[in-house]
Amino acid sequence: MVASFGGFHEQLPLSASQLIAMYLHLPLWGAYTLVYFGTVWVTYQRKLKCGVPILAITLMYILCFISTADSLQRAYSAYIFHAGTASEFFLTSSDGRTLNDTSYGLLSAVGDALILWRLWIIWSRDIRILVVPCLLYIMGIACVIITVVIDIKYASNPNGHFAVEWLYNSATEGGLGISVALSCLVTALIIGKIWWVRRQVVKMLRRTGAENQNAQTTVHRRVTMILVESGALYTLVQAAYMASLLSRSLQKNMDEEYDVIVLGTGLTECILSGLLSVEGKKVLHMDRNDYYGGDSASLNLTQLYRKFRPSQSPPAELGRDRDYAIDLIPKFIIASGELTKILVHTDVTRYLEFKQIAGSFVYRDGAISKVPSTEMEAVKSSLMGLFEKRRAKNFFSFLQNWKDDDPVTHQGINLDKDSMKTIYEKFGLEPGTQDFVGHAMALYLDDDYITKPARPTYERIILYTSSMARYGKSPYIYPLYGLGELPQSFARLSAIYGGTYMLDKSIDEIVVDADGKFVGVKSGNETVKAKQVIGDPSYFGGVATGATGGAEGGKVRVVEEGKVVRAICILKHPIPNTENADSAQIVIPQKQVKRKHDIYIAAVSSTHNVAAKDVYIAIVSTIVETDRPEQELAPGLSLLGPIHDKFVSVTPLYTPTASGQADNIFITRSYDATSHFETVVDDVHDVWKRVIGAPLVLKKREEVNVQE
Repeated sequence: MVASFGGFHEQLPLSASQLIAMYLHLPLWGAYTLVYFGTVWVTYQRKLKCGVPILAITLMYILCFISTADSLQRAYSAYIFHAGTASEFFLTSSDGRTLNDTSYGLLSAVGDALILWRLWIIWSRDIRILVVPCLLYIMGIACVIITVVIDIKYASNPNGHFAVEWLYNSATEGGLGISVALSCLVTALIIGKIWWVRRQVVKMLRRTGAENQNAQTTVHRRVTMILVESGALYTLVQAAYMASLLSRSLQKNMDEEYDVIVLGTGLTECILSGLLSVEGKKVLHMDRNDYYGGDSASLNLTQLYRKFRPSQSPPAELGRDRDYAIDLIPKFIIASGELTKILVHTDVTRYLEFKQIAGSFVYRDGAISKVPSTEMEAVKSSLMGLFEKRRAKNFFSFLQNWKDDDPVTHQGINLDKDSMKTIYEKFGLEPGTQDFVGHAMALYLDDDYITKPARPTYERIILYTSSMARYGKSPYIYPLYGLGELPQSFARLSAIYGGTYMLDKSIDEIVVDADGKFVGVKSGNETVKAKQVIGDPSYFGGVATGATGGAEGGKVRVVEEGKVVRAICILKHPIPNTENADSAQIVIPQKQVKRKHDIYIAAVSSTHNVAAKDVYIAIVSTIVETDRPEQELAPGLSLLGPIHDKFVSVTPLYTPTASGQADNIFITRSYDATSHFETVVDDVHDVWKRVIGAPLVLKKREEVNVQE
């Protein structure tokens, strides 16, 4: 069987057991259909007055039909298009949940109401007997409402659904548990009443001497009567369904042994987790936090103030809490970059929507200038004088026409030997133009690249220009609802392919054997074993946050190589001199402010669903060079205009001390100060090669859809 999607064909063989599980609904549905129509036929033939029960079971039959049809469709989707098991798909994907949860919720509500009605009738319409069952019924309805509200609220943002999975699962399992408890209670009360009445009747018949064969029902008939009258079969079905859910949950415990344990849910770790799961690895993903994203998370207002100012609440004037998704790490996605290729390769784009960044700007000679995105903008640009524009045009033509196998295009330059300084001098580019090319286009943090071979810079400039040409305006795209959507989307990918997630789980120790090789991870009194572990530096001694794996046995696994200072600024206006852009990137080259490293500004707004209307989020960042990091951001902060509020953080940059191949402990790098994700993807490729032993190969699919 072959599935085709996104212009990519993949062989997905289905086993006999999978096919049986996939179509198990059909025989059960057939049996239910026979019982339903048999009940209606008997009622009609005997002219029984059972209007309410018939109406109820008819409604239940319709709801069951909807739920069964939806489950079959989702099972087909799981096996054919997601190459995973149906149970994993049901538990991890929000696709189609609204219909399924609504129909099943109504089905349970009607079924529970029917046995409550039966209880009321059998107990001679005594309203007192309904007090406790009705309280349970109301609690169950509340759980159903919570699940449906979550489905509706996050219908257009499935990753948000994944972020509140704990609440969804609690409401689902809690509602089902309450329904089972209600059914058991009502069944017990009905059986008790039937037993008591029958006992009284038998006693009366014995006293009157009227006891005969007709008065003595067989055991078979008595059991049948109790089952029919009490709704015990309904209770057994509910209990069996709940047991199946619990068994799936209990299968995912820390007693299992995994191929890979991933610590931390930052973007790097989630990409690796998703790719490894697709590769067929058994992955356990753990995080000490109760949310996805780690350092690359997007926070709402309450979370933002709780992180930076625990004793202060967000001001009411900023609007609703849920309108905000503020990034902790300011980065944009290069349209033709490596992260875009991974997004397309893994089909994670089905969980995301993207929007262009309105413009890319550079600071020069005390003013902000737009990086030209069209020929007309280039002609009008104030970045260069008339003669410098001609020299720059010759320089860019040289780069665009370069062909490795055509010496005529080389003009005497060897990209693998000659430095960028040599090329700049050949074309006579001014220092200001060199700053623009190296920092606004090649996106280097400093000037170290100038004395190195030119090929990496050539590749960076070509990447920038091709990304600019892809969608226009700027070379950057950005996911709606913030960068925190990226790790959540890869987490969904991992879960669909069998990955197990445990949030809010303390990581107390990285367990190694006598030879120093990785054995497992200890959390509380539990230890989970795996062949390999991947994690961000904070779990290996990078930050004093719990894990003792950073220097077990005296071995230092990570070292600090610098710090990044970031200022999250809330504005009530666009950044001045950016043509009122709703989003922008501004690069301040190091020489323009007499520094060793560039300063970056990344700005987004309500257009990207990350802030309330007329509110803008600008994040200024750079590498720390002095003992007064916040003051180093002053050149960037001064470009923003009035700042409504500001949150400053200084984050260490950690790098692993070893490859991890000797002890099976693989550590990722901290997120640097660059304005893009290319270095993150470089780290993904590096860790993948060390873990798997082979390079990561990405297959080509259709491109990302981006909103204008």
